Amino acid sequence: MYIEREINKQFSKLKKGFPVIAITGPRQSGKTTFLQHNFPKYKYFNLEDPTTLQFIKDDPVTFFQDNPSKIIIDEVQRFPELLSYIQVLVDKKQEVGSILLSGSQNLLLSEKISQTLAGRAAYQTVLPFSFSELKKYDLLGKNRYAQILKGGYPSI
Repeated sequence: MYIEREINKQFSKLKKGFPVIAITGPRQSGKTTFLQHNFPKYKYFNLEDPTTLQFIKDDPVTFFQDNPSKIIIDEVQRFPELLSYIQVLVDKKQEVGSILLSGSQNLLLSEKISQTLAGRAAYQTVLPFSFSELKKYDLLGKNRYAQILKGGYPSI
């Protein structure tokens, strides 16, 4: 079962205004699930996969020639140099909502990265499920106090 997130409306607005949307947040907060569920027509590339990472590192120019838009690049912090290639691509073709990134908050908010994508990217933080999201889908369980202490992270 997919839980509709409260960030959907905000994300839709960002997608209409920026070529690149970067989703940040802690591990296991639902970044990948959110992107894959809401953008099934986008090509998905996970840089945690060593084969995918090496393929893109070997020739990022050809990668973007073959995949100029409607792509999701997950765990982009594994190849931070890729963001310079994204900058060049976006400067050539200002298509809004064409590249969706996810990764660690530390990398995507660093000064170098912020400068590389300045004016080209919007940032959206995904946190674990909120109390209202859990309540809406009746996922609080019998002991709501225990759930509040546990937080909204999914089971591992």
